[in-house]
Amino acid sequence: MECFLVISLAIWSMLLMHVSTYNSSREPLCSRMFVFGDSLVDSGNNNKLHSIAKANYMPYGIDFLGDHPSPTGRFSNGKTVIDFLGDMLGIPLLPPFADITEQNIDISRGVNFASASSEILDETGGDMVIMF
Repeated sequence: MECFLVISLAIWSMLLMHVSTYNSSREPLCSRMFVFGDSLVDSGNNNKLHSIAKANYMPYGIDFLGDHPSPTGRFSNGKTVIDFLGDMLGIPLLPPFADITEQNIDISRGVNFASASSEILDETGGDMVIMF
């Protein structure tokens, strides 16, 4: 576990150092991003899922864009780590996968598949999200 943590921190540090030297007049470092994860990076997918893990009420989103904050489904008061990383890379906010069909969203710039209470094992999180 300690080895994984050290390697993860080293990779993130190198990525952030590379991004911090980025000149905004050049082309973006990458043109798209596809995100998989849990509540730390969920951008609103759980709003459309049968789940008790929801962030579609205040105070979630209280510091999100604009003068009239509203809950976005993000499990934070504003942007998530992925939103900030996208800003640094020159990528607009990623739409949640659950919104792409009803809003006819083009996913060529990326999409966020993350869902709070997501699980890998059958034994974890099953009481939070109804499986597909």
